[in-house]
Amino acid sequence: MIDKLQIATSYLTKRKIEGKHETEDLDSASLAEVIWLFPVVGFGIGGLGAIALFALTWVGIPAAVSAIISIGFVIWLTRAKHEKELGFLADELSNSDLVENNLEVERRDRLRPYGVLCLAIMTVTRIATVASIAHVDIGAAAAALIAANCWSRSMFASIMRWLPIMDHKENLISGIMPSEGETWKSLALGCLLSTLLLLTPAGGGLIIILAAGGLASFAVGWLSLRKIEGYTEEVLGGTQQAAETATLVIASAVIMGKIV
Repeated sequence: MIDKLQIATSYLTKRKIEGKHETEDLDSASLAEVIWLFPVVGFGIGGLGAIALFALTWVGIPAAVSAIISIGFVIWLTRAKHEKELGFLADELSNSDLVENNLEVERRDRLRPYGVLCLAIMTVTRIATVASIAHVDIGAAAAALIAANCWSRSMFASIMRWLPIMDHKENLISGIMPSEGETWKSLALGCLLSTLLLLTPAGGGLIIILAAGGLASFAVGWLSLRKIEGYTEEVLGGTQQAAETATLVIASAVIMGKIV
């Protein structure tokens, strides 16, 4: 189990497994076996961010500043992997040429303005939601941060299961087709962990929070299916970012009593 968690963590954070060669551990066959553990890795990533949030507020740092640093810490932990993919996806979906030439998904080393703005808006939104919750209840803010990271990463398996792969370049994810069982196991695990975290601060609003994350994931998948006719690495990262942001936005509204 530890080896599987290491492989899942290595893919989601771009950090090599110590003492082993990267290509040996992160091949398609290995990843196919550990996709259901992605929510657990998300739990760990969000948990470390929550610890940072607690520590900063405990020493007297204002909630807004603590939220900025804790979100920045989460981004550092994952080496901005999904943020970069979100930016490229925003550029790709804004490119009208993809409708007529959807197989030629452009690969770039630099983001265009549309991708930069989309990434900036999503990141600022995540910071603002955590800060708003932390201003009222630091424990609820920590729970929402962990749940959002956990729930959003449970969506990977469903995207890879129900959308065709359109990434024709050789990469680690392109050969994976999760089974129906692995897909539902990932979603169930993410739902269970998120429920345990949010049940106390959110109460009955928990269903709305999880639904928001799921709908955001569905929206990214639907747009990608229309524009690209499938998924790429960028779609996976964009799905995670959209689901995490939507989860945090609705969680802030529910926990602060604006919804339900």
